Amino acid sequence: AELPGMPSIGKQWEATGGPNRPALVMRWMLARHHNYTTGAEAYAPFNRLIDENPITRRAYAEMILAGTHPAYLIVNNKAEGSSPLSIQRMAELLVELTN
Repeated sequence: AELPGMPSIGKQWEATGGPNRPALVMRWMLARHHNYTTGAEAYAPFNRLIDENPITRRAYAEMILAGTHPAYLIVNNKAEGSSPLSIQRMAELLVELTN
């Protein structure tokens, strides 16, 4: 997960086996500069992307594309401001990277 105080996504990926796994489940929960409370205050009513994070988005996309396993990404509204819009941007990036 992309949480304050946690290792980078890449370090977590390598520490848990990289692409060598039967499935990949990821949670993008908070922007690094927020905690749960400040994220909720900054992003409510969660209807637009406020703090887009293309670096984190690309890291997750590369992990999704790295293997042939099923991949699941859970996105919280407090990651960028609107989880549905974050997922839409992720889908657009995945299409871009596979074309």
